[in-house]
Amino acid sequence: MSETELHEGLTAHLASCDHDALYTCERVLKETEWERTEVVKAPDGTQRIRKYLRHEGGFGSQYRSVASIGNPALPRICEVYELSDRTVVIMEYLQGPTLRELVEVQGPLSLAQAAAILKETCAGVAALHHVNPPVIHRDLNPSNIICSPEGAKPIDFGIARQWKAEASRDTRTWGTAGYAAPEQLGFGQSDVRTDIYALGMILYFLLAGCDPAPDIRDTLSGDHRIPPSARKTIARCISMEPANRYRSTHELVTALDQLIASTPAAAAKMRAKTPQKQASRKEPWGQRCHVFYQSHRAARILWHYWQANVAVIFILLLVAAFQMTTKPWMNAYPFDHTLEIVIDFSIAVLIFLPLWLVTLNPKGMFTTSKRFTSHPIRCTIIFLIAWLTSIYLLIGIPASLQSDDFKEIKLEQQQNR
Repeated sequence: MSETELHEGLTAHLASCDHDALYTCERVLKETEWERTEVVKAPDGTQRIRKYLRHEGGFGSQYRSVASIGNPALPRICEVYELSDRTVVIMEYLQGPTLRELVEVQGPLSLAQAAAILKETCAGVAALHHVNPPVIHRDLNPSNIICSPEGAKPIDFGIARQWKAEASRDTRTWGTAGYAAPEQLGFGQSDVRTDIYALGMILYFLLAGCDPAPDIRDTLSGDHRIPPSARKTIARCISMEPANRYRSTHELVTALDQLIASTPAAAAKMRAKTPQKQASRKEPWGQRCHVFYQSHRAARILWHYWQANVAVIFILLLVAAFQMTTKPWMNAYPFDHTLEIVIDFSIAVLIFLPLWLVTLNPKGMFTTSKRFTSHPIRCTIIFLIAWLTSIYLLIGIPASLQSDDFKEIKLEQQQNR
């Protein structure tokens, strides 16, 4: 190395040290043999994250790639500079808990919440994958995703690497146990589907409230903590064979949208947003009757009178049905065949048919009350009671009229005449 190069290197090093001294460390968040992460105060008074990364094995080599992306779904990389033995990264300080901290406080999330958070995470991961060649995060786990006010964002790109067409496997077996795909352990080169694997494990963590067990593929189908609709999505993400996983974050987001749409709350919201169909020129018969009833005073009076008559007749015939086998009733009311026909007709037309129509309430013909229009189970119970009562009257009264006691009374009456 020439004297000029040595002088330039020393000058650059001193400049970097002076620049690094401009940031004041407030607290240390993490310290390992590979990196040290601090919350620092920048010269402008704002808080930043400062990372000291070791120069070895390409660790931290992709922070410059992340800085060049400039996607809002990723934390902003303010600057990257070199010290003698370390790379220094100054980046945005994201406010908010990690997914692990969130689940520790709130417990397992609902399917809609988990899918929504994973969709936000996919936006940042997709930004990495859209670089040419793609940048693979390789360390997506609940501790490396921050739930910031702007959405869930992946952090910690220390072991991220760019995909290489000529490589057959990764140079180092890095990753977090339980979230690292098989190819990260020496079985092949990591690619975009490696991050899909980790995202599937994160979805499991959000729903189950715990880290995935080694035998997750054997127990997933019977895990009651995971909604059945989500098991298929997770199983495809965490397939041992990369070819069986979702090919991109776009495919995974589509599957997550389907999961969100399958939740009751989303279905109700979708129904509320769906525009009602325009009414046809000719309204249904039941609706026309209801409009006629609402707009004509005489129709309302007749209907209320009809309702009163039905109630009175129903009560009388109900009493009659229970008293039909007693001789005092039969002595007081000498029935004949004509009266039997009238009673059967009255039960069918004046009781059964109105109760059936009111209970089922087709097209709001008789009432728009929510007691009937919004409670199908209640309507079904009322209908069954009315139907069983009417059947009893239809069968019970003719049977009573044909009973031996009634025949004896009728024979005595004919003899007295």
